[in-house]
Amino acid sequence: MNARQILFAAAIGMAPLAKAITKPQADSLLAAGQQLYIAGDHQGALNALLTIEADFDSPALQLSIGNAWYKLGNIPNAILHFERGLLLDPSDADLRANRDLANSQVKDKLPGAADHAFARRWQELRAGSDPDQWALRALWLMTITCLLIISSRLIRSRPARRAAQVAAAMCAMLLMISIAFAAARHRHSAVRDTAIIMAPRMDARAEPAEGAKPLFILHKGAKVEVRDSMNGWNEVRLPNGSVGWMPASAMERI
Repeated sequence: MNARQILFAAAIGMAPLAKAITKPQADSLLAAGQQLYIAGDHQGALNALLTIEADFDSPALQLSIGNAWYKLGNIPNAILHFERGLLLDPSDADLRANRDLANSQVKDKLPGAADHAFARRWQELRAGSDPDQWALRALWLMTITCLLIISSRLIRSRPARRAAQVAAAMCAMLLMISIAFAAARHRHSAVRDTAIIMAPRMDARAEPAEGAKPLFILHKGAKVEVRDSMNGWNEVRLPNGSVGWMPASAMERI
């Protein structure tokens, strides 16, 4: 065990015996894991970073874990963690670039969604840079809307009262938009309907059974949409519309 690994172990030991670590503790442990990575100890960095992941998550953590897996030559796990980071922050350029680099080494060249600048910006706007961003905005807008409504009832000046009513209506409209975006963000984070193939090579079959007719083959690192699950099998769909059943153990949900 080298000096940096000893320091990381000490940091873990100093953390309180609780069910979850705090954000400052996670940030400190993340920095220690990143130092191991910079020093070239990629396995030690990975071990350290995975320790944090059990109680804390962030785009930076997923990027660091993905980088460690990539350096260790495990492309499927690298893609998995880059994709998990992009779920948290779709606008992160480093996560996107490293995901694309890892994807270039995947045998199956499956087409993805068209990466148009406008569509990407719209997706980033809807997702926000923080999972709770739109929910917090909704709370603020609700407070402001209520204050404006109360003010419009108390103000005696007709022009000022009218201005408060218009402002309240505009805030209420923005509130509805924020609530819709917050709900969409929650659904996007909660429903994990995509997965990365982890098995070196796997047949997709017509039915969820080993002896069923093989339809197509996928290799490690391919990203698929999971449509259904049954008896340890997942029904997957490719971008070209092809559908088949594969063992759930052959893939990892993003």
